Amino acid sequence: AAESAGASLLQKEEGITVDAFVGLVYGVVVQGSGYLPFDDTGKKAHVDIETEAFDVSRKQIRTFFPDVIPDKVDMIGRARLFGTLQADPAFPGGREGLSGEIFAELKDAAVMVSGDATDDDAHEGMQGCEPLSIAGDSPVDASDTASGILSGDGTVRVLFSEDQLSGSMHFHDLQAAGMKVDRFSADFGYRAPELSFQNMHLRAFGGSISSEAIRIQTDEKTWEADFDAVGVDLSDLIRSLGVLEDQSPEGRLRAELSLKGHGPDTESFRGGGKATIEDGKLYSFPILVAVLRVFDLRLPTQSPVTDAYGEFTVEGGVVSIDHLLFTGGPIPIYMEGTIGLQSGVAPGNQPISMIVTTTRNEGILDQIPLVNLLKQYTVDLLRSIVFQARVTGTVGDYRVIHLSNPVVDQVRRMWGFFETTVPPQEE
Repeated sequence: AAESAGASLLQKEEGITVDAFVGLVYGVVVQGSGYLPFDDTGKKAHVDIETEAFDVSRKQIRTFFPDVIPDKVDMIGRARLFGTLQADPAFPGGREGLSGEIFAELKDAAVMVSGDATDDDAHEGMQGCEPLSIAGDSPVDASDTASGILSGDGTVRVLFSEDQLSGSMHFHDLQAAGMKVDRFSADFGYRAPELSFQNMHLRAFGGSISSEAIRIQTDEKTWEADFDAVGVDLSDLIRSLGVLEDQSPEGRLRAELSLKGHGPDTESFRGGGKATIEDGKLYSFPILVAVLRVFDLRLPTQSPVTDAYGEFTVEGGVVSIDHLLFTGGPIPIYMEGTIGLQSGVAPGNQPISMIVTTTRNEGILDQIPLVNLLKQYTVDLLRSIVFQARVTGTVGDYRVIHLSNPVVDQVRRMWGFFETTVPPQEE
């Protein structure tokens, strides 16, 4: 491991004091000092270390923790380390008997999906490590890497002992899958084969996104996670996804999401959640505009739709919209249906199938006795109160068909969801 080393040594009764150590370890310049006890003392050896800046790679990390980074995932960036290492008296080398605390300062760091990384590469990384470049004048620019999925500057604190590690990380100006994150922090832990993150918080899109727990099984490449979003700017979020760029609706999003899956395969995702949009301008959703045109209804100008409430489930490459209610304007609009979540398909090409229900007259929600009559369901009554349409096609290319006979069950769910979701209006 050490290609060259030099130090000042002072022998004492129970061990050797090491001072002014300078060495080249795995291609990295390391400085430090410490104490090496004799075997019969029962004391642990300890070393305080500090490195010069160096280039980081997947192979370097997998030398010590071979299961932490999955195959076909690579790392680049610049790092500087400092901390303390401890070893048992009969230290055999490698990780066994080794523990410590390390701080890492990262610059232009990136985690990337690399199509060139193979199982042979991973095996080679576990057996040894190629020398790394010593700090130079030109840092690695992770932003130029098109395949980067996570990049930025920050610090990482790692506590480790033999087969497990834990710690925390803090980043700023982070780029994650094309999303700009102002601040990111999380605690993490690893004990083969599980890699976990706790207390994750990030600031993005003018709001905050958090997760109490994310668990990844590195051997099976499965994962599960819970997320909460508060105060997220809907317009910024939608634009980052590359959809509805010309007519992006506005509002503040609050959402809860629970998902599990296998790697990045969206068709393996299972879970669900709910979302609320407040203080918005939501009639710019293209589907809403198209439906209102079919119904020959005027777009409201004085009383735009400002709020939305939704519940959904995810399974088998399909997002099922169990309830989606738009309110705040003169008429409510309710949707049910499915949107595709197929792997390898662009958002605009995902299949869509929805039924949309709205009322014929403004102010219908104020006519509570009339609404209660819906519990008796006559088709003639429903025809006099609601419009319905079916939307089919893809997210970017769909058609709207006016339904002459209302779907009774959906009308019932619409009013039931409205009564349990929308806060009552103050008189």
